[in-house]
Amino acid sequence: MTNREKEENYAIKIREEYSPKGESDIYDIASFITGTDGAKNRIAVTHDALFNLTVRRPVEIIDLFDKPELNLISAIIRERPCEILLRGVSLSAPMNNTLRHIARVVVE
Repeated sequence: MTNREKEENYAIKIREEYSPKGESDIYDIASFITGTDGAKNRIAVTHDALFNLTVRRPVEIIDLFDKPELNLISAIIRERPCEILLRGVSLSAPMNNTLRHIARVVVE
């Protein structure tokens, strides 16, 4: 099983296990499991895309959850960012808080 498949399976388990308890739980879990160990990439989030600026390529956002922000968190975690650049993006308060736990956030 590839790392990507493992991450997708883990995300599905998280969704199944924690979705009934409330949406905020998933943000807490994402903040906990990400840590900054091995963080190396600069990520840019725009209103319609996610880019890895370090390797200069777009990042695929896999549709695993019902909420787009949760899919975005999954994609960001997969990239192991040290910095997240938000370009003209409006995110929920829990999402902003979670991103700040994942990496340094820069708003442009």
